Amino acid sequence: MSRVVLSIRNLEVNYYTLRGIVNAVDNLSLDIYEGETIAIVGESGSGKTTLARAILRILPSNASIDKGSILFRINGSKEIDLARATEKELEKIRGDMITMIFQEPSVALSPVHKIIVQITDHLEKKGIDRGKLREQAIDLMKRLRMPNPEAVLDMYPHELSGGMKQRVVIASALITRPKIIIADEPTTALDVTVQAQILRLLIELKRDLKSTVIFITHNLAIAAEIADRIAVMYAGQLVEVADKYTLFESPQHPYTKGLLKSIPKPHVDEEIEPIPGEPPSLVNPPKGCRFHPRCPIADFVCMKERPRLERKSSGSLVACHRVD
Repeated sequence: MSRVVLSIRNLEVNYYTLRGIVNAVDNLSLDIYEGETIAIVGESGSGKTTLARAILRILPSNASIDKGSILFRINGSKEIDLARATEKELEKIRGDMITMIFQEPSVALSPVHKIIVQITDHLEKKGIDRGKLREQAIDLMKRLRMPNPEAVLDMYPHELSGGMKQRVVIASALITRPKIIIADEPTTALDVTVQAQILRLLIELKRDLKSTVIFITHNLAIAAEIADRIAVMYAGQLVEVADKYTLFESPQHPYTKGLLKSIPKPHVDEEIEPIPGEPPSLVNPPKGCRFHPRCPIADFVCMKERPRLERKSSGSLVACHRVD
């Protein structure tokens, strides 16, 4: 295994709302390795996007990192705790060493600036020659299979299709050759054909740049396509972490098994088995294991004690009292 590039320890992120405190990420610990692609999967509201935004400290104003650390290895033995870093320190990391591809390109792009500005603005502030930046942008857009990239750079977002806008967002994230790329469901708004193209391009560019990718998705099929490892989240907690082959062939946690059973299987004549019930409220989550109200094998201890994320004989990290 490569060395750890990002080490998240006991992370707790809360939203302070009129309804109460929403415990969106609860005591989460995860190591992310240099050069890997790790997919963070789970139902809507499981805390995936909150985790991604906490890494870059771009949470909403009513959110707070109340506990834990996010240690980012800048180079060699030099580390910085992103959870406690100053805004000045973060400015050197955001958009440069760690970048983010957002879910909705129309929201991520400014409607009043040309595409060339949106791709190269971060590097232009560093004093790099505009001519060189334009050449870099054209080269990157060609690699992203953008039709007529020279003309596209002088357009505005409203003149582009959804797939073209998503390529622009990816280009703006990759032009700095970041160490870590966070992709927050970057293909959700695209049709299936364009989605497949974008995923292939991300795999190619990640390999060329030797970057680490954190891929946020609710789609296990996409996770299987792009990831080396998969981390499953439920109600703000990690319940299972495994390499993708182990997770699909031998899922350990009842929630992971439920997710896999709920996926339609082509050419297989069997009914889809949805997970019963609804995810819990994170204002007042259940005691013990948060999945126990929906779990088919929960017992008394599951209702009282929170399970620890522990390594099992399969090699997976699993948080379940009854996995054995």
